[in-house]
Amino acid sequence: MSIKTICPLPTAIGDISAQDCQEHFGQIVRYFFQRTGSPFTDITDETEWDAALAAADATKIQGSPFLEGMTFPDADPITEGPDDNGTLFGQTVVLGGPTVVAKGFHRGLPASICQELQAYASESAVYNNLGVYLVNEFGQVISNGADSPFPISSFYIGDVTSEGYNTHNKTFVQWSFRYGWSKDFVLNDLTWDIFTK
Repeated sequence: MSIKTICPLPTAIGDISAQDCQEHFGQIVRYFFQRTGSPFTDITDETEWDAALAAADATKIQGSPFLEGMTFPDADPITEGPDDNGTLFGQTVVLGGPTVVAKGFHRGLPASICQELQAYASESAVYNNLGVYLVNEFGQVISNGADSPFPISSFYIGDVTSEGYNTHNKTFVQWSFRYGWSKDFVLNDLTWDIFTK
């Protein structure tokens, strides 16, 4: 994704707030699908979640089985140069940011649930149609802004992997986030147990 440039530049360089705490995702252990465009009014309200889980329209939310090994890898920027005649004074020019591919796996996933998850590949193939909320080990919901899912594309669930004796079946899953996907993340604390939903 290209980086939007600001022109003309402001009179002074921008302010940067003091950091008085740290925010961390922790271990992602579940995800919830929802079509984009149907945000919560209050993402911490259990009755809204119950209504969305029971819905039969575009507001519906669906939770995944528990997940392990979820990572969001770092990726290098898309650049031109450096050190050649293609850029001014041979400088590196940052053109944009790359797609981030999130990956994890489900342990011992039954074939029937794998097939249900496979249907989300079609949902994610439509531009800006499907989103995910992330749930961490502390039961916090990580959202895009205060009330929306992170848009995703290219959802994929693989075949079972097995290494035989004294091992478990693992079914790997992945999807793509556009560059900038996490710029507005919010960690939402709940007063109820999302692991039971």
